[in-house]
Amino acid sequence: MYSQQDFVERFKNMETATLLHRLATSELTEEAKDAIYQVLNGRGVPTEHLNGVRPDVPEHEVSRYAQAIKQGPCPLCQRRESAIEVRESHWVWSALILTRWQTKRVVCCRKCGVHENWSALVFCMGLGWWGFPVGILVTPYQIVRNLLVIASRSDKTKPSEALLIFAKADLLARRQSNLERMATNG
Repeated sequence: MYSQQDFVERFKNMETATLLHRLATSELTEEAKDAIYQVLNGRGVPTEHLNGVRPDVPEHEVSRYAQAIKQGPCPLCQRRESAIEVRESHWVWSALILTRWQTKRVVCCRKCGVHENWSALVFCMGLGWWGFPVGILVTPYQIVRNLLVIASRSDKTKPSEALLIFAKADLLARRQSNLERMATNG
């Protein structure tokens, strides 16, 4: 078992960004955490910045952030006409023996989501049929999927699982950005 001083010796030559990343993403012993705090404090990184660094985002924080996204303005049109959610549109493109299809996910209001579905539907109808045999089989499937999404009227008050995943990823990306900014300033 390593002592805190052993960890300090090991960490003192590492870059600040590496230490902050390790603190934010790794499960560490208390001795290792204390050693990183000691090294970073010696480099002038304020302790209050270090207290919020955790390897994961608590579920209550993710849920609160997802609810704020859901009730906020649409990232695409900036309107507040309907709840924000992760909306899917389904695409297919074909040329002879090559066929590509995908499901595109966008965080937006219902109106923008329906617009994405209509765009995907028109795209599929024009460019989906031209591959044999897959394009001929996949195109009707993608068209029906878009029509079903357009016809659905479900706007739940709670964030969907997809929105919770998006919110967690966004919070982690913001945390990483803050760590990088602290590392360059510290």
